[in-house]
Amino acid sequence: MSFTRLCIVTGLLLSGSLNLPAGDDKKQTDVKWAKRVAMNFLEVATGDAPAEAMGLLSPELARGLQANKDRANFLDMIPYRGYRDPKITGAETSPNGSEVVFSGVFKGSKTIPTPDADFTIWVTRESEQGKWSIRLVRVREKEPKPEK
Repeated sequence: MSFTRLCIVTGLLLSGSLNLPAGDDKKQTDVKWAKRVAMNFLEVATGDAPAEAMGLLSPELARGLQANKDRANFLDMIPYRGYRDPKITGAETSPNGSEVVFSGVFKGSKTIPTPDADFTIWVTRESEQGKWSIRLVRVREKEPKPEK
């Protein structure tokens, strides 16, 4: 192998361009951004002013929640139930990269008492240049562990 080829191959290996196709860098950046949107939502929803999390919802979800006031209260229920310390534990990206589904857990509250809960959040982007927003949120309480 010539010295020039060796330098090119070494440079490519060090830069990582042989390991990842060009589109993977963008995909990783998109997933990182979508995760930040999900974490911002979770942090606001578990904080002192959960209604502010409405600004991160997709227009369709926000309209649906506003039309049904009982459902809109789900944002108030997250801190009311004592959920805290959200942690994302998994992510799955749609084939076209426009959706990322995050799964994770909330810690429950010992003072209320509330068991831990699993959550799933769909973060979507309408177009290549569009903003990321929360399309769906699902929270399911885990079965309480019996006291010993």
